[in-house]
Amino acid sequence: MTKDYRTYWRSEDLAAIIHIQRANPRQTTLSHKLNRFALTSCDNEDVTPTEQEKSMADKLAKASWYAWLPFHDTADPTRMQQTLGNTMPPLLWCIGNFELLLRPAVAIIGTRHPDTFGMDSVRQYATQLAQGGKRVIISGNAMGIDSIAHQSALEAEEGCTIFFFPTAPENARLHFSIPEEVSTRWLGITPFAPATNLIAWNFLKRNELVAAQAQTALIGQTDIKGGTINTLKYLQSYHRTPVILDLPPEAFGATAHQILIKTGKLAHVATTPTSDDIEKLLALTDAKIDNRTEIQQDLYSDFPEDL
Repeated sequence: MTKDYRTYWRSEDLAAIIHIQRANPRQTTLSHKLNRFALTSCDNEDVTPTEQEKSMADKLAKASWYAWLPFHDTADPTRMQQTLGNTMPPLLWCIGNFELLLRPAVAIIGTRHPDTFGMDSVRQYATQLAQGGKRVIISGNAMGIDSIAHQSALEAEEGCTIFFFPTAPENARLHFSIPEEVSTRWLGITPFAPATNLIAWNFLKRNELVAAQAQTALIGQTDIKGGTINTLKYLQSYHRTPVILDLPPEAFGATAHQILIKTGKLAHVATTPTSDDIEKLLALTDAKIDNRTEIQQDLYSDFPEDL
């Protein structure tokens, strides 16, 4: 863990942070309260965690979760901070190697129900992009394309991955396995307070963070509706240049991919990666990040419903 970032590991600090987060669901108020907490060096008499919150904190600390306050870390901001600005969550719960947030990254996203074309292609792309630590692979820890991307990255030599959870930290469950020998090559993140319920909005927030941290993205396999399209909206809003697989006609989502290529004007790569395809994705991670724009809620709304 770099010392230049405001992170909290001690159980007593986590208990206070849990209390503040649960008592202040509005982001502006939460930011103010966390700022006061940080400036008083955690010595804040107004913060009195309950026994339940102390127990939660103890369990999280034992499981190696820690809290990060992004607004206190501006000297070397992560891409999320650069992209989201004042809308950056004021608190993120993390587990794993924080410094992966400072490395070049590619998101790989897609359906929970891929076919052989999508699975094989994503394995190859994730492996080659992660090999030798070239790029960190980011995704949302969903079953299907996401979990295949995470797993393939960790199985690659020196490969690393970041996964964003849509749940509270104590309810975070992986849909892939992490070998013991790769303990410094992964990072899990959630913005959601302990003991909060999973609701539909959580998935949208998770998608926003995936898009904000990635420098580009590969859309492995998708239909025209769903979470992948939601993440695509964020990526394009943040001026990223996502790339999509040019699936064969018999593959699931082939029609949707062709519409996204033609109507969405997405760059495309072959299902079996060539050296040029890999270089294209690597080059996109070097692109300058522009200021964010508003999400186009009606993006692709004119597409046919029966794809």
